[in-house]
Amino acid sequence: MVWNGVVSPTAAAKYGKDFRNNPVGSGPFIFKEWKSRDSITLDANPAYWNGKPQVDHLVFKEYPDPQAALLALKRGDIQILGDVSSTVLPALEADKSIKLLTQPGLAISGMGFPTDTPPFDNVKVRQALEYSIDRDAINKALFKGFAVPMVSPLPASEWSFQPQQPTYNYDPEKAKKMLAEAGLKTPFSFDFLTYNSPRGYNPAGPDLAVAIQGYLKKVGIDANLSKLDMGAFLATVRGGKYHGLFMRGWTGDNGDPDNFVCELWSSRNPVDNTTHFKSDEVDKLCVQGLAETDHDKRVAIYQKVQKLIWDGAPDLFVNSVEQVPAVRPEVHGFQLNPTQMFFDMEKVSLGK
Repeated sequence: MVWNGVVSPTAAAKYGKDFRNNPVGSGPFIFKEWKSRDSITLDANPAYWNGKPQVDHLVFKEYPDPQAALLALKRGDIQILGDVSSTVLPALEADKSIKLLTQPGLAISGMGFPTDTPPFDNVKVRQALEYSIDRDAINKALFKGFAVPMVSPLPASEWSFQPQQPTYNYDPEKAKKMLAEAGLKTPFSFDFLTYNSPRGYNPAGPDLAVAIQGYLKKVGIDANLSKLDMGAFLATVRGGKYHGLFMRGWTGDNGDPDNFVCELWSSRNPVDNTTHFKSDEVDKLCVQGLAETDHDKRVAIYQKVQKLIWDGAPDLFVNSVEQVPAVRPEVHGFQLNPTQMFFDMEKVSLGK
């Protein structure tokens, strides 16, 4: 995985926690500069064992504003736009000089419930709200067809994926009825936190949160929406003191289902299990899945885990998106990968 690259033990011991500001590695590019919340610059490594990269520099620049990112791509200030906002997809599709590369993603997106906080500690309340949103309408309006409704905690591109029943179709009247059966009096209000920019698993960014907010309103929940930049957002939801609703998504790191269902919903992983979902059976099966070496047996284990999580509804499961980066015509050799990382950039070149 990307954070498990070979590093200098001498440098790691010297810098300790500040190693990220003084990285020493063995890859095709050398760290040059990091401007927080702005950019990271890398230079080609002339001593790279497999030959010097074909470009001299890589600059990863942050564009919180999708229109600014689009303009930068069109002007040639940048050559590759990674997390393409769905708001600029029509403009990119209309520009014949820009290439849109698509691939099914190892990505899921939705909203997290604080499962240890009333009323969301009641599984019936969480299940009720699964029926409150129109996933097809969201995908058509916000994701321009580059997404599919979730029918499992796993994306369809992941091995062991199995569609679950019941399918949480859009049925606001059923949602209201189930909330009443759960003893919940509506309307009531709750805080709702979102990040403020597009993500690889959610190219609509905060617009998806606004859409969910609107659907929740129709069934009697006033979600008080606020936005934070991604760093502050993650610090808040991972800090253990936030107990509101929050946007949630994930892109797989290694192609293994454990990296989804057990990373996100096992209580053994408190950092990424930000919904605080607790299931002894899920925890037990996740341990078994990691220890098992027979592929078919692992498939059976993760299919059981999917069912337990789906029925437990710790998240408002919304959709799984395709990855859709945009590249200028002078870019050659850029390849997609399911984890949405920038691998093999030493093979990328610029030319006519």
